[in-house]
Amino acid sequence: MERGLLVAIAAILVALIGFASIYNSIEGLKEELRNTQEEVKGLREELEKARSTYASEGQVESLSSKLDELGREIADISSKLERAASQEDLEEIVARLADVEARLNQLSKLEEATTGLGERISVLSRELAGIKEDLARLSERILFPVTVTDATGDQIFIPSRPTRIVSLAPSVTETLYYVGALDRIVGVDENSDYPPVIGELVESGNVTVVGGFWNPSIEAILSLEPDLVIGVDAQPHIQVKEVLSGYGIPVVILPQNSIEDVKKSVVMVGLATGNLEEAVDVLSAMNEKLAKVRMMASNITDPLSVALIVWVNPIFVAGGETFQNDIIEYAGGVNVFSNTSGWPMVGVEDLLEAKPDVIILSHGLNVSQFIDYLVSQVGEDALQIPAIKERRVYVIEGMYGDMMSRPSPRVADIVILIQYILYPELYGSTPSEIPTVVSPETVEIPGQ
Repeated sequence: MERGLLVAIAAILVALIGFASIYNSIEGLKEELRNTQEEVKGLREELEKARSTYASEGQVESLSSKLDELGREIADISSKLERAASQEDLEEIVARLADVEARLNQLSKLEEATTGLGERISVLSRELAGIKEDLARLSERILFPVTVTDATGDQIFIPSRPTRIVSLAPSVTETLYYVGALDRIVGVDENSDYPPVIGELVESGNVTVVGGFWNPSIEAILSLEPDLVIGVDAQPHIQVKEVLSGYGIPVVILPQNSIEDVKKSVVMVGLATGNLEEAVDVLSAMNEKLAKVRMMASNITDPLSVALIVWVNPIFVAGGETFQNDIIEYAGGVNVFSNTSGWPMVGVEDLLEAKPDVIILSHGLNVSQFIDYLVSQVGEDALQIPAIKERRVYVIEGMYGDMMSRPSPRVADIVILIQYILYPELYGSTPSEIPTVVSPETVEIPGQ
């Protein structure tokens, strides 16, 4: 019988046996979600009855709106659980619960100081956290074997808990670290340097470098006898997958074009490694930070326009459909090149026409040289770009530069940093206090 057919039969059996064994547990969790939904409704009704006792009508309306939104989200999650028919359904539900939990946490802190209902909301958040953790544990009970649908749409069958993992990208290595699978990595790409212990493991010979991001070595990978290889949605990694599939080695390709892709990748890596519960904790921490940033961004009335330059001479920028575009938008900025896709080349005239309020340069670039280049191309007109005129051109260096270019869980921290650079007033600072070179040595990420 062909291996592909055997994989399909095994996957079907896993699904049937797994869901038969946890049916009763899921039924109990459905009831818990319904109860939580009723509590949100009750809190909403209590707010209406005591409307006159709160600080302002605006605060009441704002909380009412947020509670309505959360109520609808919980109802939709509950409906999704009613129809859950696959491992992927459970993964999606766990991720959505983590997001609602993070939003409730932020809301509870805000409302404690305004309407005084923070503790009630906090209780709801803890209840959802419990349901989320129970679901994560249930999901792990049907591992292994497990089937992961990766960024290419393929279903990757992983027969047992991997013990020898090869990472093809720095972002993958970081994600494996965050979900607690670092001790099973046997191979990495040449740019993987976080956490710092990776360098030590390479030097000691416990981890092998299998080539660069763009040129991984099939021979080096095969020599490590991996039982799982993880890459990202890039052509060299897809080619590795095509070759290794002939050797029966599962290769999971992670999505990388948005912050939502980063979240999905965390769950996929947790599932593929058998560390789903740890992955959910990582996802919750990310959602908590992003919810706080989003709440702060809601206070911005005049968004700044931003250009993120990734290369100079010629100029390449971060356009739409990139996770860097999401970083700018989460922080409350507007990417002036969001109408493009990927990382396109633009002309100096395009930059002049876009008139960004802030320009951010990727690490390795130089602010003075960048401005000199613009002037050499279009003359003094370049100095009239608002970002240059107001001295709001920054280069992201060191570890921050890596974080800005890698779709890993650390993206939540870089969103905070970019928001601080764009809107230092939100953090009790001013633009004049932000240095031209932003690195761990010159700027501390707020709240870290």
